[in-house]
Amino acid sequence: MNLKPNTRLSKDDCDPNLKPDFHRRYCGIVGGLGYLVTMTRHDLALSYSELSKYVHFPGIAHMEAAEHVLQYLHDTWNESITCGVGLTQIGLATLIRAARTLPTFL
Repeated sequence: MNLKPNTRLSKDDCDPNLKPDFHRRYCGIVGGLGYLVTMTRHDLALSYSELSKYVHFPGIAHMEAAEHVLQYLHDTWNESITCGVGLTQIGLATLIRAARTLPTFL
C-alpha cells in the first residue's frame, strides 16, 4: 500500500497560511509522482490522486502522506514497467535524490 493504511486526508488538514518552501516541496513531490504514474509506476495512481487534491493548500498530514509514498518508492525502487535497459530507473532515482535534498518541514 502506498499510503498508510486507514489514512484519511481531508480539507480540514489544509493550512491556509502556507510557507512557500513547504508548498514548493509538496508540489514537487506530487508533480514527480504524476510523472511516475504516467510513465512507470501505475501502482501509485491512487496515492497520486489523493495527494493531488490538496496541492493548493497542503497541510502537515498531507506532507506526511507524501513522504510516506516517497519511502514506499525508496523501498520498491526496482519495481517498475521498463521499456528499455534501465531507462525508467534513472527517472525514479532522480526523483528520490531530489526529494532528499529539499528541506523537511515535519
